[in-house]
Amino acid sequence: MKCFSNIKKICTHLQPSFKLTNMFSVKQPPKLVVAPISSKIKKKQGVPCARTDYNEQLERNKPILNGNRFFVWDDGPSNLAKVGDYFVFWDHSGEVREGTTCVWVGGHFIFHRIIEVHLPELRLPSWSQNVGQTHRNVLTLSPPIITLTFDEIRNYGLKPNYRGTHYSKTGWNEREVDLRQLVEFCDQN
Repeated sequence: MKCFSNIKKICTHLQPSFKLTNMFSVKQPPKLVVAPISSKIKKKQGVPCARTDYNEQLERNKPILNGNRFFVWDDGPSNLAKVGDYFVFWDHSGEVREGTTCVWVGGHFIFHRIIEVHLPELRLPSWSQNVGQTHRNVLTLSPPIITLTFDEIRNYGLKPNYRGTHYSKTGWNEREVDLRQLVEFCDQN
């Protein structure tokens, strides 16, 4: 089902007295793990390269329509992700803020739900050269839930960081945040 970016309009048309905040009964809001994916492949051997790993996941998951494989990725440095949290790949387009060479803008954000969390021993063999990340848990992700643009993400208040996998707080973990509600709505429909 295609998910619309204006969830409040949808819910209002369904039932005028519908309260969006009552739609989901969650004791603790789900966390959001963000993995920025550079537009370029790193050439230096032994250095973790998110683009190489992401391309491997795309190739590995071509048969995802058959339901036999899912994306896997490593958790953030503190291994806080739990089943039911959300994960987003920031597939960077290569655009940078005018006048800089290092502030990313642009690209797409592909949201997934975390459906399993595994110990670091189950890391993919191809990740063995990612030396600084061997302590991270392995997350199994659902098929993509929704894809949003950089501008849409910013309009929802999310402030993505382009330096490594991290847990986003601004624009996600606040009460009555439209972005989290949108993702949860799309995940359940």
